[in-house]
Amino acid sequence: MMNPEYEQASEILKAYLKAKGYRSTRERFRVLEEIYSIHEHLNADEIYTRLRDKQVDVSRATVYNTLEVLMECNLIEGHQFGHNHMHYERSFGFRHHDHLICTGCGTIIEVSMPELEMLQDEMCNRNSFRPERHSLQIFGKCAQCQKNNPQETV
Repeated sequence: MMNPEYEQASEILKAYLKAKGYRSTRERFRVLEEIYSIHEHLNADEIYTRLRDKQVDVSRATVYNTLEVLMECNLIEGHQFGHNHMHYERSFGFRHHDHLICTGCGTIIEVSMPELEMLQDEMCNRNSFRPERHSLQIFGKCAQCQKNNPQETV
């Protein structure tokens, strides 16, 4: 059984593709389904490999193009996390969160602090600014890397 967020996201994608005059292909929906079936941050090649492992006949170009379309219609978010490539995660039906990125092992920790969100809202209000989206990434060492290398300081 598909999750409800995917079902709603697929309806949004269907309407978006129609409004833009883009083709509605099975492969595009399989990319969306793959992203909405997991709670990880994946890059385009990882998504491509996961789909190929499931015998989905999809090209890398289709994966990359679909990711762009999914970002255009706000169904996914892309983050660089200090790498030369984007990592993608679902955004529709998913609570906003920020990221702590370990520069030692690459672990990505999702964090949500209502107090921080309130401060960001206040910052926007004070400047008569209407936010559309934001991304906060903090780079450092996770607890395990600190334990493994106690002599390193941040």
